[in-house]
Amino acid sequence: MNSKEKKINRQEFLRLSFTAVGMGIVGYLYGNKDSKGGVYPPGAESKFLFGTLCSRCGLCAQVCDQKAIEIDINGKPIIRGSNGFCDFCNLCVDVCPTNALSPYNPETEKLGLAVINQDRCIAWNWPGCRLCYEKCLEIREAIWIDEDLRPYVDNEICNGCGACVTVCPQSAKQNEPRSKGKAVVLVSNKW
Repeated sequence: MNSKEKKINRQEFLRLSFTAVGMGIVGYLYGNKDSKGGVYPPGAESKFLFGTLCSRCGLCAQVCDQKAIEIDINGKPIIRGSNGFCDFCNLCVDVCPTNALSPYNPETEKLGLAVINQDRCIAWNWPGCRLCYEKCLEIREAIWIDEDLRPYVDNEICNGCGACVTVCPQSAKQNEPRSKGKAVVLVSNKW
């Protein structure tokens, strides 16, 4: 191997190394953002700690009886509420092999908050839908409705379980694809 080949290989190695580091940083900073919203499972202390400790094994999603935990495009477990809501059974905490999730009390801690997109919400655009209100009334009473039957989320009471998202009948706009998302999403209140 001549010196020119070594130099090219070294340069190529450095270029690829810097590219990989750059992509890793960009992925960490922007990869977790998702237009469909979502929160980490119960007991995730911080975004950095959870991101560091979570091995992306998927065991938490496998044991979730409610099917609330799904795996995002980065391989991390997330709760969006679209498939089911978190009933805080703590099975995900118990099965986590890396302790990325710790014991959780839904009465004193929050996964996140439900946010209603008034432009997409049926109750805000046409009369009749009260599904999120009725579901939350059974569980937490964090959603209330005004005299026009429009829902509001009480941020002090909402613990981010996702039950309201689960029952939301999707889009308020006619002829809009279901992939556009629900009228209510979960957002993190931690980070």
